[in-house]
Amino acid sequence: MAQNDKSFVDKLKGKTSNLEDNHTNKPDVNQENNNTESMLQEIADWKDKAQRIAAELVNTQQRMNRDKEDAVKYASSKFISELALCMDSFFIALNSIDESSIADESFKTFFSGYKMMISNVSKLLEKHGVKTINPINEKFDPNYHEAVSRVKVEGYDPGIVVNVFGNGYTLNDRVIRPAMVVVSE
Repeated sequence: MAQNDKSFVDKLKGKTSNLEDNHTNKPDVNQENNNTESMLQEIADWKDKAQRIAAELVNTQQRMNRDKEDAVKYASSKFISELALCMDSFFIALNSIDESSIADESFKTFFSGYKMMISNVSKLLEKHGVKTINPINEKFDPNYHEAVSRVKVEGYDPGIVVNVFGNGYTLNDRVIRPAMVVVSE
């Protein structure tokens, strides 16, 4: 029995030493907390990066949609700016003739048709978002007007448009060509 007792005691000693070994091999709680905190911080960093990338993607899509809409909305701006030169010529011709001094009936008919043509072209342009800038007697606005000259005119405050050499045009509220004007001093 002593032999059995001795082996029993040896077995107990082995088990207790295993328990002590397990206790000493147990990871440090502070180290685990540090590892957990660093992992949580890394997760938060990745989450932040993902949110920033997602936000940038949304912004890029919105910018592309806005650019696409603008491209469609203002596609005809070059055509309109070139047509503005023709419209200037039409108005110069129209204003060069005093309708009351026309004696020839066929010329009166032609002139009436000419005025109708200008009116129809103006209505067509307006239908497609083009507006005429004719700022006579308005305050000078450099966003819509280009001052060709300045003159002293009695009865006008400084900075008022007293004459228009060429109408300006906007397309969907964007200036295609500013009105060329004379401004009072």
